[in-house]
Amino acid sequence: GSNFNGLTFLDASKNVSVGENNTCMIQADDTIYCFGFYDHELATPPNGTFKSLSSGVYQACAIRTNETIACWGHDFSDQATPPDGTFKSISAGNYHTCAIRTNGTIACWGDNQYGRASPPAGTFKSVSTSDRHTCALRTDGTITCWGDDSAGPAAPPNKAFKSIAGGPEGDCA
Repeated sequence: GSNFNGLTFLDASKNVSVGENNTCMIQADDTIYCFGFYDHELATPPNGTFKSLSSGVYQACAIRTNETIACWGHDFSDQATPPDGTFKSISAGNYHTCAIRTNGTIACWGDNQYGRASPPAGTFKSVSTSDRHTCALRTDGTITCWGDDSAGPAAPPNKAFKSIAGGPEGDCA
């Protein structure tokens, strides 16, 4: 584990998420520690134990060890009001959040302007939200994107990939 301000953390590649206004980490005891911009309650995560997290611009969300989701921060577009169910991965964007259910389908919530919170059917390995669009990696390795494509790929490459990451001006896989 690594050490930060006297706190011990596990593998940083899986347990640290840097948003526009805060940084959150899962500690060695599986609780969350956040710091940064204190408006919108972003630095006040919920109690409990967690296995993964994602910090967005106005909200942060994490998957509890029981596979349910908890979100905190600003909720003006319902981006911090997750659906019921069990999940295996999550991505918090600006005004929307998406997560992959344990059955591989995607659920999105929050602002649906541009269609960014209306995922396609199918099963997926990972999802990456951005400002105006969302992209996801299907179980066959291909990428599907939805929402406003003016800053992202209108047609992602027709190749197989292992991971995906999105940003406000484009995506990488």
